[in-house]
Amino acid sequence: MQSRKEALVRSVLEALGTLIEAPPARAELESWVATPPDPALGDLALPCFKLAPLLRRAPAQIAAELAAALPLPEGFREVRAQGPYLNAFFDAGSFVHEAVERVRHAGPLFGSSDEGQGRKVCIDYSSPNLAKPFHVGHLRSTILGATLARLYEARGYSVFRANHLGDWGVQVGYQILGWQRWGDDGLLAERGIAHLTDLYVRINAAAAEDQEIDAAARRLFQELEAGDPRLLDLWRRFREVTLESLRGSYRRLGATFDSFEGEAFCEREGLSEAVVHRFTDELGLAEESQGALVVPLDDEELPPLILKKSDAASIYATRDLAMAIWRWDEFHFAHNLYVTDQRQALHFRQLFAALARAGFPWAERNLHLPFGLVKIEEGGQVLPMSTRSGKMIRLEELLDRLVAAVRVIVEEETEKRADLDAEEIDAVCEAVGVGAVVFWTQSRSRNSELVFDWDRATDTRGASGPYLQYAHARLCGILRKHDAAVPGPEQAAHLDSAEELALARAMMEFPGCLERATRLGEPALLAEYLLDLASTFSTFYNRHRVLRQEPAITAARVRLVDAIRIVLARGLEILGMAAPDRM
Repeated sequence: MQSRKEALVRSVLEALGTLIEAPPARAELESWVATPPDPALGDLALPCFKLAPLLRRAPAQIAAELAAALPLPEGFREVRAQGPYLNAFFDAGSFVHEAVERVRHAGPLFGSSDEGQGRKVCIDYSSPNLAKPFHVGHLRSTILGATLARLYEARGYSVFRANHLGDWGVQVGYQILGWQRWGDDGLLAERGIAHLTDLYVRINAAAAEDQEIDAAARRLFQELEAGDPRLLDLWRRFREVTLESLRGSYRRLGATFDSFEGEAFCEREGLSEAVVHRFTDELGLAEESQGALVVPLDDEELPPLILKKSDAASIYATRDLAMAIWRWDEFHFAHNLYVTDQRQALHFRQLFAALARAGFPWAERNLHLPFGLVKIEEGGQVLPMSTRSGKMIRLEELLDRLVAAVRVIVEEETEKRADLDAEEIDAVCEAVGVGAVVFWTQSRSRNSELVFDWDRATDTRGASGPYLQYAHARLCGILRKHDAAVPGPEQAAHLDSAEELALARAMMEFPGCLERATRLGEPALLAEYLLDLASTFSTFYNRHRVLRQEPAITAARVRLVDAIRIVLARGLEILGMAAPDRM
């Protein structure tokens, strides 16, 4: 806890004043203080290695002299030397009390900060392609991006959520050609994006047998770029059908966006041509190579960035350059983040290198946050994720299967009790089924491959989303059984057991966890923290009764339970998960 760190540093500086004329600066000394890996070694520790050159003594001797000389800081029960470390132990009762009061005073905003106040962050995530269904391959970008947006907001930043749709390019020519050959207005009205997907799969299958199809699709795209009104009307129709389909998926995942302007926006607003003009006529950085217009990069390991292909068609790299410049002009962002899979790493290295070569001082504020691919195994086989082949698992199918799996568990439990009606059961099943997907997607390090495990993802006893949601429901159940308002602090005793101290430590680590998860772009840190918090609570609950104790003890433990509930609910909210009060 920061106030205790400050108290320890003040006492150490006072003791150093008796040993040395010029002790280190307060801020420097405070930066040396750390949390030991094992609570048995103390709550805070000062390594004395860096003091050795100043005092000209061995670190272990310095630690012993400081332990003997410094006054016991407020809020500590002991400070002692252990080898080269000065280890300090909190007074458990006052620490648990202070931790609970801090959490309950902040309420649902506990862990937030104003670090980013007045600064903007742009996050580019999800970004599926036109006329294709939302499938599992889009899942990780969508969920990670949405959580990163909430993390940055918790740190005080203003966030611009960008869904940069892949709604331009040769693929659109394929979609138009498929429609011209087999499109059906009635089927489109009835099946929506599923009909467009069927056409896309069919035209790609035909292209594998007939090389003329690719040339025809490219000609159609060139006509679209030239502004053919009939093709533009068809494109707009495809786009609206796509957005209508996406909205339902995003609603279930709790993902929101400030803009769905995609690659076509760059063309429609003339942003792409402006980029080409800037890199050629203004900066003289572009040159012709094998008929294409390219930008050579300063890094010899990087191939040139293509601005225009040999057929003069635009390319997504040009549009990404244009959008980055547009976002800077619009927001003067602190960070511009791209959440995509690892296969696009080279593209973003080229993109950022081109921005730097153009002399944009904000080029270094752009960052690619890559993630490993998602795989779903079933029956010992990895299921495919390709829209073009028509073999993929749609997100709605995945969510529905998990909700159904959760329903079996919930209905077995509700046979034993009657406190959930049919509508509440539906809501719980949806919240827990979707929560299982959302948590599992974020429970592994961002850069690791993600293999979806149906059974483990829904296990209420394992490292899963349902386990965390069940822990929250159990906390709420304790508060319901208390059957009264949460007692005030004046009614509560101080708690000082090892389990209660562990819970207090865990709660106070939450703000630091949010800071690290945001800085590293790693929601898995928050997922891991919440599992540890729930496990620490389970250990406490197995060893201590909360209700029907001495009134002051019950009051203190009810307040502790409510504080844990606040932190767990806040963490689940940031991860994009519901926090049911009954399960």
